[in-house]
Amino acid sequence: MNDKQVVVLGAGIVGISTALHLQRRGCAVTLVDKGAPGRETSYGNAGIIQREAVEPYGFPRDLASLMRVVTKRDIGVNYHLRALPEYMPTLTRYWANSAPRHYQAIADAFRTLVEHSISEHSELIEQSEAQHLIVRKGWIQAFRTPEKYEKAMESAQRVSAHGVLSQALDGAGLRLAEPALGEALVGGFTGFNLGPVLIRESWCNAMPSSSCVRADSLNAAMPVHCAKRELAGESPPSPGRSKHHRSSWRLVLGPKSC
Repeated sequence: MNDKQVVVLGAGIVGISTALHLQRRGCAVTLVDKGAPGRETSYGNAGIIQREAVEPYGFPRDLASLMRVVTKRDIGVNYHLRALPEYMPTLTRYWANSAPRHYQAIADAFRTLVEHSISEHSELIEQSEAQHLIVRKGWIQAFRTPEKYEKAMESAQRVSAHGVLSQALDGAGLRLAEPALGEALVGGFTGFNLGPVLIRESWCNAMPSSSCVRADSLNAAMPVHCAKRELAGESPPSPGRSKHHRSSWRLVLGPKSC
């Protein structure tokens, strides 16, 4: 055990995984959330370990996509006008780094992380005895228009060079695989290396409880009032009896942490 005390804010899949890996490195870790584990960002997504996602999402650069974002007709984006001045520098950098001359280098670096997603998650899943929460049949991505299907086919061909294997399905193939799907879908893909489909909320609850040794109140000096689970070491010392300088603490913040 080293002398590092770490507070991880946000008990979603990223926060829990971060806390457990810090614990393995000998840190005393306190995992903090304002509610139950896995009830924020990890609750609202599809719960898929996306081994195929080796190409990060770039900022839309064509006019049609930009107009869908501006008019809030793209379900992947939401914004508040009052917040735009604050976030404009970040959005500008996002736009610039999505340019073709920068994007490929970023994608190459991003891919080195995603390539290990299934193996890294599998280790934690086995550690928490949560195999019953995992479906290993892969998943299907379907499309309503030929244009989007063809664009996805181009992407599938590109990522196949990086070990991501999938099977193209036409409309009839989709309905054969999933009889409940309607005629509006023109095609899709399935397989994606049979990456696990993860029930994230349940797994987020399983992981802390499998390693938790104590739960109590948070240091009153911190500007949050959250439930927390301590994974290893002592509780954070209260003001006046701290054995560690404040700089020995680390805060790892998620997008919806408190």
